[in-house]
Amino acid sequence: MVPDSASSLLAAADQFNMIDLKNICCGYLETQEMKLEDVGILADQHTLPRLKSVIMAFLRKENNAAKFVQSRGYKEIFTYSNEVEIVAEIISSLNVDNQ
Repeated sequence: MVPDSASSLLAAADQFNMIDLKNICCGYLETQEMKLEDVGILADQHTLPRLKSVIMAFLRKENNAAKFVQSRGYKEIFTYSNEVEIVAEIISSLNVDNQ
């Protein structure tokens, strides 16, 4: 299963409330190398708190949030998405680290 297939399957599982299949897709996506912004948006769109917490933990480690904010991926979230909530959480991650 490639990440694109998993994300499509995840969308269908979410639409039809197939909890076990959502969990399987989420577990698979956690092990894949994908763009952080893509995983974050998927986690947010399909209400996957486990996947979202993995992303946020990654962002809190070793200044990863600051690096991500400077990346092209961060800018793509604003360009191609209306997912403002996930962006706010990333920024919040930065603020926690700087206090």
